[in-house]
Amino acid sequence: MSSASPARSSGQAFHAQPNTLCGAHTVEAAERAEGGQPVGAQDSAWYVVPEQLSIYGTELYDELSPPDKHRLSRFEAALWASNTVHGEDQVLGGLAPRGDLHYFVGVFAAEEVNHQQMFRSYLQHLGVELLPTRAVGWMTPPLTEAEFFACTYVFEDIVGRSNRAIAKDERCHPVARAVNHAHAVEEAVHLNFGRANLARIIPELTEAERNRLADQVGSYLRAVWRERYRSDVYELAGLPKPWAIARQAWSAPRQVAHRVDYTTRALRHLTVLGLDPEEIAS
Repeated sequence: MSSASPARSSGQAFHAQPNTLCGAHTVEAAERAEGGQPVGAQDSAWYVVPEQLSIYGTELYDELSPPDKHRLSRFEAALWASNTVHGEDQVLGGLAPRGDLHYFVGVFAAEEVNHQQMFRSYLQHLGVELLPTRAVGWMTPPLTEAEFFACTYVFEDIVGRSNRAIAKDERCHPVARAVNHAHAVEEAVHLNFGRANLARIIPELTEAERNRLADQVGSYLRAVWRERYRSDVYELAGLPKPWAIARQAWSAPRQVAHRVDYTTRALRHLTVLGLDPEEIAS
């Protein structure tokens, strides 16, 4: 493992102390923003942008009543929050052995713990318990340094894209907007750190190692996106035939286009650094 500073090699600088934008206080402050009174979860509000719903673009979406759509958005927000908590566990596990890489690793880890606190508090606001992850534990066996930073990068870029869309959409509940804004701001710095590390690591790989890395990233992307179409979440939201919905939603042309759109930027960065896009997308 190289001990070269990604900040020095890329010309980027990273803050020396953990940011405190994220945490349980984020949810508490947003809940009381309306007239000083707590604003609880509502089935008359959006918690994700409606165009981000996993059934958007299907016949079922068109058939659902507004309250049912809002209710589904609350459970899908809980799924994103739960997967972020689980994802941060995986990131923390991957950062632990890399403390000598750069001082920012410690800051990065502390901020990820803050993010977990915020999303656990957000789940309480949503009235949904932490949902299990169905994705394969991608930290077992331990990933190489390249695999860790590449998988973390695509995960955080996809989540960050969703965060920013919710944060700026006035249709969404104020708590959802506050949580997603706070997370987007801090994850933007983590993305810069990951990109700086990948710019250092990937050029040093052999062609065979780059191909294996592309395959790992492709497998991880498929696992991340499969988590979006969960029959148990549809069932919790009160939708009929949840297994059939999961199959239909995954294959819907609008959903395929959404996955491509939300994945393109991260893959473009990895391609610029030397990975084969066809290997990743295969």
